[in-house]
Amino acid sequence: MTLDSDALGEHPEAESQSVRKASRRTPRTPKDIPASPASPQRKHMDSVLQSMESRSGARQNTKHITRPSTTSKWKLARLAIGPTADESHLTEIQKILKKVTGEYTSVTQKEDVLEAIMAEAAHASYECLGRYEMEPSYTTRVAMNTAAMKGKTGEIYRICQKIGAADLDGFPDEDDRLVQQHGLREFMAQPGEITLLPEELMEGLRCRCGLALPLQRGKKATFTKALSGLMSKNNMKVSGAVGQAAASDLLAERGFVSRCGDWCLIGLVNGQGSPKVSGALTMYVAQEMPKAIFQNPAFVSSFPDVAKGLTDAFAKVHTSAAMQLDVTLTGASVTVVLLNKEHVWIAHVGDCRCVLAVPDTAGNAREFHMLPQRLTEDHKLCVKTEFDRTKEAGAEVRKLVHDKVCRLFVGESSYPSLAVTRGLGHRLGHTVGVTHKPSICKLVRKDLPEGSYMLLGSGGVWATMSDTTAVNWVNRNLDDPQQAAMSLAHEAMSRWQEPGSLAKGNLNANMPDSFGTFLIHLAETDEEPAAISPRKFVPGSDDMTTAIKLPWREVKSPDRHQQLRQIMTLATPREGMAARVMDVPSSRR
Repeated sequence: MTLDSDALGEHPEAESQSVRKASRRTPRTPKDIPASPASPQRKHMDSVLQSMESRSGARQNTKHITRPSTTSKWKLARLAIGPTADESHLTEIQKILKKVTGEYTSVTQKEDVLEAIMAEAAHASYECLGRYEMEPSYTTRVAMNTAAMKGKTGEIYRICQKIGAADLDGFPDEDDRLVQQHGLREFMAQPGEITLLPEELMEGLRCRCGLALPLQRGKKATFTKALSGLMSKNNMKVSGAVGQAAASDLLAERGFVSRCGDWCLIGLVNGQGSPKVSGALTMYVAQEMPKAIFQNPAFVSSFPDVAKGLTDAFAKVHTSAAMQLDVTLTGASVTVVLLNKEHVWIAHVGDCRCVLAVPDTAGNAREFHMLPQRLTEDHKLCVKTEFDRTKEAGAEVRKLVHDKVCRLFVGESSYPSLAVTRGLGHRLGHTVGVTHKPSICKLVRKDLPEGSYMLLGSGGVWATMSDTTAVNWVNRNLDDPQQAAMSLAHEAMSRWQEPGSLAKGNLNANMPDSFGTFLIHLAETDEEPAAISPRKFVPGSDDMTTAIKLPWREVKSPDRHQQLRQIMTLATPREGMAARVMDVPSSRR
């Protein structure tokens, strides 16, 4: 029988006495070895050693072989975790090793422990792979729908115990002098409700505004939706079956407009997370944000600090919403535009984008072509400053399999799976760097180019359209801002709902999104903005009054390339192409 001394945890010494004297270790003798229980394995090892020593002429030196004892390193738990390890910080494998008892472990015990360790390591690898898998049933474009998750209540409860009160800011007392002097006129709507804005909200501000909140496929405008809208406008609360029905019909998107004196506030809110909470959250933000701004002491003072007033208003709405609703895994993206006759302020958190459309000044550009200039930057992980802030706060960033964006998680958990780094609510995300502090920019209206306008859209609009496409799409119907906003919103929603939509990717085909749109047409003088004739997206000269507009689906259809190839085939050789050119009427060349 051959014994491997390395497996026993000791290094063999040379046979000669000189080598043993040069060794750093002192050879152990049988007298130095304390007594240990006489297990079958111990007896077998002793018999083998005795037989080796009793052989005539044998020169094997067995004194270097260390027998198991209480002072050796044979105890696996002590070897793996140490005698004073804190059990709360042990890994699963260390917990398995700590269960090993006794001074000496047999081969069978070692095999059982090794099998448990391998099983735990395999399970940990499987869990690691699972953390990078996207579950389409409850994953949304921005967050996760906790209402669609089954059997995760205990896991969510454990991870949410880490939430403290660090994100709940204090706010100053209200100053209602401005509201008492001028009054506060409000308008708000959700998809399925009338979105025609009252004219008195824009009176004297040299601008026209249109709002579109399209109702998605499968949703119906019901009596309870109308009742919920009436309740929100009058701050009414009901209980019982009617209250539950109205709460369930609150949709996770809302637009609002408020007027107080010379100031007008225009806002768009997109809810994210559980539909049971996000609808109530968007209604709460639309109700409280105008009051928080127009009653803020920094805004009402003789020398108003608008930026501070907007920042304090966002903090106040976030804190009060956390006290009223369960926003642990639910939040909202909010963009507000505050304007008067001289200035425009934009404050936002999340992915509701505001774009300024200005006329194209290039020499070969047509008068109807517009160029987009972003006034807001989406708060996502693709922005370096946002990524660095969340990583410093301890967030884990993952790119899930079959997903299109990077998401934010708390440690090794699967929550909150956020694609945005700022928002109201999202309290679990606030523990890893998510913030409700808005980004603010300011414009001077007299410096804006003539004919420019602002486009405020929900995240779903920008997921299906580029900035250039959106600003030029509404330019077709700019003479009626309401019609232009409706046209853009419905086009974005139809692109999202198309089968095989690239914007939706591998998300659930029935997963809803937000497509609200505000169009704000600004003017330089007190006169009403002049109406612009609609643009026709057709080839040819301007005098083609009988031309037919092609819908977007036909222009971008998969068969379009095949049709162009057939046209080119008919036009070859050169004589055929020349013949086709000669047949074109001169008025269309």
